[in-house]
This record gives sequence, structure tokens and C-alpha cells, in this order.
Amino acid sequence: MDPPPPTFIRKLEHPRQRLERNVSRLARLRDFRTDRDEPYVCKPLPSIEHFRYLRLEPGTGDEPLRCSLRTYKIGKVTYEALSYVGGNEVRDRRICCDGYTINVTQNLSDALHRLRDPTHTRELWADSICINQDDVEEKGHQVAIMGQIYSKASQVLICLGFDHHCHGHEVNYLLSKVDGFLQNELAKLESLDWNVFPGGGQYADHPLLKDGDWRSIRIMLE
Repeated sequence: MDPPPPTFIRKLEHPRQRLERNVSRLARLRDFRTDRDEPYVCKPLPSIEHFRYLRLEPGTGDEPLRCSLRTYKIGKVTYEALSYVGGNEVRDRRICCDGYTINVTQNLSDALHRLRDPTHTRELWADSICINQDDVEEKGHQVAIMGQIYSKASQVLICLGFDHHCHGHEVNYLLSKVDGFLQNELAKLESLDWNVFPGGGQYADHPLLKDGDWRSIRIMLE
């Protein structure tokens, strides 16, 4: 008798792989239940040149969010920066961080669930987690260097919330047009003298400002 085709062998292995994945998920749920009652306490940053970023652990669906915080000098580590709509400021969602709990808003929790990779750790910066919200002095320093944090990121991820009205395609298309416009205008500035800057009035009738896709952004932000 001929041996079964490779596809049949893979089907026999699949239940075992699924079992291992479910055991891993149960372990993460168990760890979350045992850790979640104690609040996370931030250690002071070594200097004003340092910042924190989070390593978001793999997961899928409604599995609890788990992460760890790392401290580095800006520009010495690769990460993605997250910008998200603040929305309701009530911190009624939990993230397990290094075995302790950080409370976050619904919008940030939703954004991290969407960005979480099912198999790999993801390095991210999100202000309300990576900046100690209880340290006024640190918040002042970190807000002052926030421009550097965004500019040194490998990319900036903008989360506008759930696309309940299916306007995501229009918003992405509009943002790509805005980016193209800005890159084109910045290229023109390279040929100008240092003390010359174009006036804003010349853009008043630019077609981009009248683009109907701006309505999609307004709807998503409402």
C-alpha cells in the first residue's frame, strides 16, 4: 500500500499543535489571574535621555494583555510608537506587566489587542504606560522629549478606534495623499534661501483641503 500523502500526515499532526497552543493560552490565563491584584510600580528613569518602551507578548482574541517594560536611551533601541484617540479617560482595563497590573483606558486596551502579534513579541511605545503617570517631574521631562520619541521610532502607528462605519479605506487613502503632498512641499524648501518661507495663503484653494475623504476622518473620530 502506498504511504499516505503529506497532506494526510499534516492533518494528523494538527490536533497536537492545537493542543499545545491551547495549553499555552491556559498558562497565560493562569499567570494573569495570579498576578493581576498588585499594581505595577515604575522605577525612576536613569536620566532625562532615557525612556521606557513595552514588549507586548504574543496573544490572540480576548486573551489578557501581557507585557514587560524596558528602559533605554532614545535612539538605542528599535520600537514602534503608538498614537491613539484618548476617548474616555476611565482606566478600567488591565494589563499584566512584569507580573503586576497597570490600568489603562478602553481605547488603549483595544489598540494593543489589535496590534498584538499572535506568535511574536512586539516592541511598542505608548505614553500612558511608558510614562509614570504618578510622577509629575518625569511626565514633564518625557513630554518635552516626546518629539524625539516619535521621530526615532521605526514607524508611528495611528489608531483611530474601531471602523464601525467602514471608512478605513478612505482614511488610509487620504493620509497617503497628505503624506505625498508634505513630502513634495518639503522637497521644494531645500531650494529656498534660509530666510525664505512660503506663505500659507497659497494653499487656501488646494484640492487636498476640499477632499471629501476628510469626512471619513471626522466620522471615525466622533
